[in-house]
Amino acid sequence: MLQKLRNKLFAGLLGLTAFTSCEKIKNFGDTNVNPNGSTNPSTAFLMTNVLAGQSGLDFNAGYYVQYFTDPIYPNNALYSFTQAGIGDYSASLMDLQNIINYNLDPATKDLSYVAGNGANQNQIAICRIMKAYIYWRNSDALGDIPYFQALKGQEGIFSPAYDRQEDIYKDMIKELTEAVDQFDNNTQIPAMKGDIIYSGDREKWKKFGNSLRLLMAVRLSKKFPALGQYAAQQALLATDHPARIIETNADNFTINYPGGVYSNPLATETQSGLSKTFTDILNGMNDQRLSVFGARAFSGANGNTPSNIGVPYGINAGDGANFTAANPNWARILVSSRRQGNSPYVVVGAASVLLARAEAIERGWIIGDAEVDYVNGVKASFEQWDVPYVAPTAFTWGAGAGVSEIGINQYNSIPASSSASTTTNLQRIHLQQYIAWFPNARQAWADWRRTGVPNLEATNFDLNSGAGIPRRYAYSTAQYSTNGPNVEEAVSRMAGGDTQDARVWWDE
Repeated sequence: MLQKLRNKLFAGLLGLTAFTSCEKIKNFGDTNVNPNGSTNPSTAFLMTNVLAGQSGLDFNAGYYVQYFTDPIYPNNALYSFTQAGIGDYSASLMDLQNIINYNLDPATKDLSYVAGNGANQNQIAICRIMKAYIYWRNSDALGDIPYFQALKGQEGIFSPAYDRQEDIYKDMIKELTEAVDQFDNNTQIPAMKGDIIYSGDREKWKKFGNSLRLLMAVRLSKKFPALGQYAAQQALLATDHPARIIETNADNFTINYPGGVYSNPLATETQSGLSKTFTDILNGMNDQRLSVFGARAFSGANGNTPSNIGVPYGINAGDGANFTAANPNWARILVSSRRQGNSPYVVVGAASVLLARAEAIERGWIIGDAEVDYVNGVKASFEQWDVPYVAPTAFTWGAGAGVSEIGINQYNSIPASSSASTTTNLQRIHLQQYIAWFPNARQAWADWRRTGVPNLEATNFDLNSGAGIPRRYAYSTAQYSTNGPNVEEAVSRMAGGDTQDARVWWDE
């Protein structure tokens, strides 16, 4: 019944008109615009629209953290200059803000297309959590972005200021805190319609909100490393909250795609493969998740046959063609059974949340058993991929001699990317977090910039004059042309200017 409801909601999006957004369900095709359509959209359809577009699949970030590489058109994997727009403002963020506005406006909040989709305050709470998540992803990639003045076109603000990332982070965490406590817990109130993630389950949304709060707090470890500082305080408050955090895969933030028009974004990927960096790490630990992560072919008879042959990272097109010709079973991304149009996509899972709590415990921020959370986090990752858990053979918890999971490998004198030496419990947690985020590379890229684990090496064929692996995306030309003075002000605060090797605030 639940799957039928989801399919109906996705199908319903086909008939949606664009009300405040010209970009619908990013990465899944365009929705036709009907200029004569209703100006009263169902908040359920708007919510479905937002949630369907949150896979966060980011191939450039995947190249930077060396999950993936592209043997055919390698420029992005060689750090060609990348600018990032923020289409979420006119799409997902605007849809969420409109849901909030409809639920707050006395003229609309009791009407059927609003109140008929769930309690006003519950709709608002879900929107606040999702807005925080989307802003988080964008700010981690770019740094300072429009925030406090964003989405205020109705108030006449069309050129919003770019706010400092520190201020954005603290307000996102405030929003999550208030949203989790805002839900109406009356079980007689119908669950929100259009929620394709948790089917309106308030308790699961609370866990997701608290989990984001914990993940955001841990991401600030370079700025606030000590017990008693802001990050530790927020990690403690998030994990001590009575609603708890995500601790089992049953509570994962998972997009269950119906297939067809709205498909898992990896279903159509037929170019990139797993980087040898990534396969070396997994091979070096005899990690059986690789039996799902890599396949001999994108489809067909070998689509579900595992491959552990990664493509050497950072090679040029000629060497890439030579390698794939000599190694036809090179690892494509995911076995076919996990990359169908209707395959689920985990955006935030128990594995990453438990490993974040293990890190907070290991740092001394909160009380607990870091090893228990570490082991449970790794187990959750295996279970997420339906792989029987076997402890990584080269991975031992505790002090003592460091373990080098992989060494420096050579391919035609090209450093193959990494030496994942884990000499401390914290580094062990970081390496497992790197694996657990796969294939959500935007999150893995942020954590790698914060931790330096694994010890990734830049390609020798880089296109950015030896600046190394990019630390951020540059602002898009559209941002300069439409909001130039505010972009320039943000750039003036950035050491090194608007470049890929400049660092966002928490990475400085």
